[in-house]
Amino acid sequence: AADAIFAARNPEGSSTVDLHGLHVREAVERLEYDLEMRSRGDVVHVVTGTGLHSTGSGGRSRLRPAILQFLKEKGYSFREARDSNQQGGAFTVYL
Repeated sequence: AADAIFAARNPEGSSTVDLHGLHVREAVERLEYDLEMRSRGDVVHVVTGTGLHSTGSGGRSRLRPAILQFLKEKGYSFREARDSNQQGGAFTVYL
């Protein structure tokens, strides 16, 4: 199911990685793989969402904190950004 969800939200060749609909572990694994496959100098927009539709977490994002931790641990250059709804559920990663 994760493959289908990811493929539907992420057209090949896009500079955006949309992690909506994935579990935390799946999202981190997908992002790690995607960033490793890209070229130095690429700029990648990573969408996590703000958690408004997260069940069992009181409407707080589970993806955003996990992706933030991943980016910091791996030493990526990034900044927090806004998603398409102008919420804070995104990152811009500089490779």
